[in-house]
Amino acid sequence: MTENSNIEAAGMSASIQPSSPPSGVRKNRLAVWDHFDVENATEKKAKCKYCGSLIQYGNGTSSMGGHLRRCKQNPNNDSNKRRKTTSTPTIDERTQCFQI
Repeated sequence: MTENSNIEAAGMSASIQPSSPPSGVRKNRLAVWDHFDVENATEKKAKCKYCGSLIQYGNGTSSMGGHLRRCKQNPNNDSNKRRKTTSTPTIDERTQCFQI
């Protein structure tokens, strides 16, 4: 008799459960972790992949997200790219519109 048939004979289910990660190991689920590496797990610090800054994540990852928005070396950061500036009309240009 096979092991599965012994389990079924005992009245237990022979369904195979997917294996879970070892206890204490957790997959980083937030996208912010794509830009950081864990530097010191005991102090809960992560290192930015772009500039090398150490950011503490002990109370969550919001400080990591803030760093990514400000990081000058982050190639994905839109604030580091040149923005199109709109010029404001000078005083002379504004007054010409109202003169008749």
